[in-house]
Amino acid sequence: LDLRGKFGGMLTAKITNGATGPTVQATIQVLAAVNDSSTPAAGGEGSNWKLIYEIGGGTDANAVTRIRGMPIYGFQHVHARVTGNTGQAVTCEAYMTEFSSVSSA
Repeated sequence: LDLRGKFGGMLTAKITNGATGPTVQATIQVLAAVNDSSTPAAGGEGSNWKLIYEIGGGTDANAVTRIRGMPIYGFQHVHARVTGNTGQAVTCEAYMTEFSSVSSA
């Protein structure tokens, strides 16, 4: 998500394990980049992206793990990625919203 010229954003994410728990947990990583150019190609932590938050879904059957309304600010670019070869069905979701304006009442 390109946040240049924005006021930040909000991240909501969820990991839902299937009826058979995964052998390896799925992990959602939130990464940020601070540069003034275009958004870097998606990827893991390295020269462009820095890990700012990570949460794992565990290995219990039917477990639900959530990130609820995590504010994101102070970065030009943010992306979420899922890692982990779970070996079983796991549903992973991530939604990011940018704040593009501020108004007062």
